[in-house]
Amino acid sequence: MGFDVWITNARGTSASLGHTTLDYVLDSDLYWNWTFADTGKTDLPAITDLIMKERFADSCAKITVIAHSTSVAQTAQASLNDSRMADKVDRVVALAPCFFINMKNFELPINDVPSAQAFFNLLE
Repeated sequence: MGFDVWITNARGTSASLGHTTLDYVLDSDLYWNWTFADTGKTDLPAITDLIMKERFADSCAKITVIAHSTSVAQTAQASLNDSRMADKVDRVVALAPCFFINMKNFELPINDVPSAQAFFNLLE
């Protein structure tokens, strides 16, 4: 149907062992020193920036993110910390999310209400 499909490999998989400066065995303390929050803050915004840059000329107005398991948590982290995500992502399809938002006791980890609203709009 003319849609691009971009598939990414998250950190921590056998396909992600090609770091440009660190060896996953020799530099293991630095190589594995990251969290899912880190990947949400850095990796997903970088991925969406790359896609937008590559596809913008072809009228790629916004991206649909289909995320599974921990990638849903990363997408949530990216949306809560990068207000530009709402400008780049049209919707998020969350497959088997590995986190739960208790709306009764929900507290934002940051004081960025517009980003939180953008994230919940994406989930709708």
